[in-house]
Amino acid sequence: EGCEENSAGGAGGEEMEKTEFSMRWRWDWAKRILVYGLPAISIPIADPLMTAVDTIFVGQGCDTTSLASLGPTGNIISVMSYAFGFLSVVTIKRISEAQAREKDQEVGALMQQALLLAAGVGGVLVLLTQLLAVPLLTLAGTNSDTLAAALAYLRIRILAQPAVILCSVSQSGLLAMKDSTTPLKAILTMCVLNCVGDTLMVAVFGLGISGIAWATVVAQYSAVAVLFHSWSKRPKAESPFSRRPLPTAKEMRLFSADFGTLWGISSLRTLCYSCVRLAAAALGTLPCAAHTALYAVWMPLCFTPFPLRQAAIVYLPPFIRKPSEPTESGTSTKLRSTPWAALTHEGQEILKVLMALGLVFGVTAGLMVLIPSWWAPGILTRDQAVLPLVRTLALPALVALSISGVMEIAEGVLLIGTKADNNYLLRSMAVTIVMLNVALQLSHRFSYGLTGVWWSLVGFYILRVFQPVSHILRNTMVPQENTV
Repeated sequence: EGCEENSAGGAGGEEMEKTEFSMRWRWDWAKRILVYGLPAISIPIADPLMTAVDTIFVGQGCDTTSLASLGPTGNIISVMSYAFGFLSVVTIKRISEAQAREKDQEVGALMQQALLLAAGVGGVLVLLTQLLAVPLLTLAGTNSDTLAAALAYLRIRILAQPAVILCSVSQSGLLAMKDSTTPLKAILTMCVLNCVGDTLMVAVFGLGISGIAWATVVAQYSAVAVLFHSWSKRPKAESPFSRRPLPTAKEMRLFSADFGTLWGISSLRTLCYSCVRLAAAALGTLPCAAHTALYAVWMPLCFTPFPLRQAAIVYLPPFIRKPSEPTESGTSTKLRSTPWAALTHEGQEILKVLMALGLVFGVTAGLMVLIPSWWAPGILTRDQAVLPLVRTLALPALVALSISGVMEIAEGVLLIGTKADNNYLLRSMAVTIVMLNVALQLSHRFSYGLTGVWWSLVGFYILRVFQPVSHILRNTMVPQENTV
């Protein structure tokens, strides 16, 4: 409707009217995205937030050895959670596509397939972790001083893994249906129960790190209960709990058609974070404790722009012009290598709005991390030997977070593109993990310590911004045109 209003003005005031309308149009879209995205911030930060709460309670109520033990266990849990993040991407894509085709009756069946896969994956991860807990902790860099505490925490905390994956998939389905308030209610329930549980376990019962792990498990399953209750109240066609036949093998294959590429992207990204945490763990107990304390707060802030990626996946597809559809100037767009050269004018403007919001979200998160890293590191730990190390990480933590918003949106744009776009993102992530490991090796060789590890993390984020953004600009903003 905005373009129609733009073209309605007279010749004399046409340029001014376009500018005025363009600003109003952008503000309308910004508000729409914020209404959708702000409640959804709780979704990506849920699991890291649980780890952050646990870390703070361990840092205040337990010794430094217990705090350091959370580093390797957090690494293992993060790998398991984020390596299967592609299940959420597939879920939101499939349901968004069904809604775009006005096939709401498919939503319930698609969610049923997604939840079955999530439950199966979660159960397998619990079994494997219980059997291989000690080798996994050794691989994650756990030393002999922290092995006992890390093992106690991991064996209990891993019991929540099915709930973590079920939550992620359920929330993605709701986001695809533009419902971001129900996931917020689930996360709030989980956070409140986790804080209450940690307080009781440490201050009242004195159960230490094991009690904190049990509190987290209970809190994670409470969130699943809230989400499942919401799905059960939806119309029969949309509810995964309506009575219907179990999905066939063909249906499961269709649902999982993109699993290979998306799993590769998710796994490589997770491995990058794991390399950073392994490099920090190898530096010794004090650097590992400093890294664990700040990283537990930094990671939830890192994911605050993530809902903007989901907004790109949900809102941009209707604005992709078909290859044969003429542009506003009467010419047809010849796609260079991806369909993003065919974004309509509205789609390009929405992308600009998303990028601007991503920059705002990222810078805001970066400024927020200065509170625990520079101004008040004492909220993370009582150990005076750890506090100076935490302060040295303030600047790289700020820089990485400041560009995280643009990074999330750019990757989201490629995720909903063609198979070529997905493959490009996979290749770029492979390049990124190689360069990150080179940076970490150089940091180790020249003894840059924990600061060098965090500046390597900054380089990891810069690469994740540069590669997808350059691909989008090359294929979206500079289309080749042929006269019709």
